[in-house]
Amino acid sequence: MTAAGRLSRSVSYVPGYLPQRALYRGQTLAGHPQFNAAVPSGYDGATTMVTRIEHPDGRAQRAVFPIKGHAIAVHGGVGFFGGMNHPNMLSFDAETLEMITLAHPAEEGWIGGGHATFTEDRRHLLVSERKPYASDSGRAADYFGLITVREPESLEVVERFSCAGIAPHEIALMEDGKHIAVANYGSLKPAWRGADGLLPQMIEPCITILELTSGRLVHKIEAPDKRYEVRHLAAASLARTMAIQARLGALGDDDELMAGRDEIYVRDFTAESKTVYLPAPVLRVTNHGGVPGASTVAADDPLLMRHGLSIIYDPKFDEFIATFPTAHCFMVFGGKGDLRQIVLTEPVGLSYPCGVALHPDGLHYVVTGGWRGLYLFRRGDHQLNRDATNHTRFFGHSHIVVT
Repeated sequence: MTAAGRLSRSVSYVPGYLPQRALYRGQTLAGHPQFNAAVPSGYDGATTMVTRIEHPDGRAQRAVFPIKGHAIAVHGGVGFFGGMNHPNMLSFDAETLEMITLAHPAEEGWIGGGHATFTEDRRHLLVSERKPYASDSGRAADYFGLITVREPESLEVVERFSCAGIAPHEIALMEDGKHIAVANYGSLKPAWRGADGLLPQMIEPCITILELTSGRLVHKIEAPDKRYEVRHLAAASLARTMAIQARLGALGDDDELMAGRDEIYVRDFTAESKTVYLPAPVLRVTNHGGVPGASTVAADDPLLMRHGLSIIYDPKFDEFIATFPTAHCFMVFGGKGDLRQIVLTEPVGLSYPCGVALHPDGLHYVVTGGWRGLYLFRRGDHQLNRDATNHTRFFGHSHIVVT
């Protein structure tokens, strides 16, 4: 362990999905004027919190925003908070957490896809936007979403193009700066399965590779198993692209899977109402004779692969790191997709690992627990830096940003 690992300065930004569970002086943060300045008077829609943590002193700031927020992007003093299946998105001051602009999808009635990423020159944001969920018309292209190119502070749209996929979510800028990879759920309006669960209608889960200057579709890589949504991804190049898949089941579908486990466990509460996450392998992009395709990578114990969530690529060690909150672990994959290591996080006190991000010190990466806890692990050998842990409460999240 190095002094740099213990003392390096950084700032982490973590969404808080359940601000109504956060109380201050007898009031929820959403109802307290110290934290809700961004929420318009009379607003009765969804709210989500952002927690900003300075390291190494651990000082935390919080603000509540009028959004069903999902993921954050930060650069140059400006933050972006993307709405997830919600009509609001916003920019904020990355130091004070004051809201700058409240904006909406480019098409009337559309909803946010949850994620955004900066262009290579950092002058613009690339934002995923979805057509509202609807029943199947029989033609996938009727439901393709958009990538909008926006000015970071004003969120003014300067360009837009189809993502060539249904329900786009995470966007990765590839290392050439000229292409993006998009994870597309490929699912339509959820359909009730009796009284047991609310499950999506699967159509075309896929990864699309787009040329930034033209918006042209370069590759579409469809998931080999249409039961799985393609939700998150990390993509340095076509040969270094891996994606997180997710499969939802109705409440109780996991009982048979867990029947043989000699342990006491908590039923998955990270899924939507009346559903559970079932095992799902990760997706690796392949290239055979210049034709891209996809294969899957799974752990020997499939129960460790319930609800894959965040994934990053570490170019220094040619590794992907992916979190699996329902199974309380994260996994390390080699650049070609081989599973190298499984790190169980509960033994070190970290439950529901959700967010993962490279640390700016170049030595570590950060993993955050769904409810609380920020832990630093060393790149390459994945050893915990116990001296650098922080136990701030986050109140539920999926992803993080560390600057």
